[in-house]
Amino acid sequence: MFQPCVGNRLVREGLSKIGEKFMSYQHVGPKFVADFEELIDSEARDIITRCL
Repeated sequence: MFQPCVGNRLVREGLSKIGEKFMSYQHVGPKFVADFEELIDSEARDIITRCL
């Protein structure tokens, strides 16, 4: 998807910053996804945050 743009410095920087947010389930990225999905059920939140 990003292959044509990988040479672009801004694209590489953006992908790097996103990757940092998802380095593990304990990082902020999985929580952001669960919040965005508006998951209220604690089991569903746990599944999302552990599987990303």
